Amino acid sequence: MFNVIYIGIPPKGGVCTITPFSGVATATEFTILTGSWKDPDGIQEYRFLYSLDDGANFLPIPQKSYTDARIKYVFDPIFKTVNAQINCQATFQHIARYGQPDHSPFQSVRPKDHA
Repeated sequence: MFNVIYIGIPPKGGVCTITPFSGVATATEFTILTGSWKDPDGIQEYRFLYSLDDGANFLPIPQKSYTDARIKYVFDPIFKTVNAQINCQATFQHIARYGQPDHSPFQSVRPKDHA
């Protein structure tokens, strides 16, 4: 006898935007927005991260809520003249065995290069 558990697939098609595209730490409030995610199970949460080492490591941007697809963030004064990469993530909720909620792996997107 086999138990079949549907875990779904990660969301697809997400976009990530940041405005303004450049600014000054402690002075510029950046708005980071993600959207256009497609998933038949719905989106459970969003996460926003930044990297200071060309994407080798990403650190979370503090969020009040993981259900908001938009955040505003001012970088700390330690970030004087760095290029930070932003990463937006989305996940869906799927139902594991016996109807207990479980969370999928995240699917990530980055903002497109500024033209």
